[in-house]
Amino acid sequence: MPITYPRYANAFTTYDHKATEDRMVDASGKSFDPLYAFGHGLSYTTFEYSAVATDRQSYSRNDTIHLTFSVSNNGNLSGKEVIQIYVKDIKASITPPVKRLRAFDKVSLDAGKKKDLSYDIPIRDLAFVGQDNTWIVEPGSFEIMVGGYTMKIEVTE
Repeated sequence: MPITYPRYANAFTTYDHKATEDRMVDASGKSFDPLYAFGHGLSYTTFEYSAVATDRQSYSRNDTIHLTFSVSNNGNLSGKEVIQIYVKDIKASITPPVKRLRAFDKVSLDAGKKKDLSYDIPIRDLAFVGQDNTWIVEPGSFEIMVGGYTMKIEVTE
């Protein structure tokens, strides 16, 4: 889905909403409950991610994250998978979005095939507009999310 499709009328929330923007919290403690989330898709086959890793755990502001992983088509039919790489800033001087899409791609795989992938994400892509209305990357912890996996990295001065 190229949009977040709401579960209820007038419950529009973008995928990159901030946790502080949640208004109607249900019994689970979560209010972000779309019918179909941004990036949701159906396929006639099943894909599995594995061996998700970064080249290291700590980066400076001028570095680039080198992310590698494998995607396997475990189904009986050929299919296409949209690879989505999200980043979450754990703590920032302003309330950060719950997650932000930093890279995406579409991969075609025949049944039973596996593909090794790698993506480079410059640390500058983790920047946000700060209180002084300029783009900044603050040091701290970040989470990288891909295919159901979450890994933590640190950005230093």
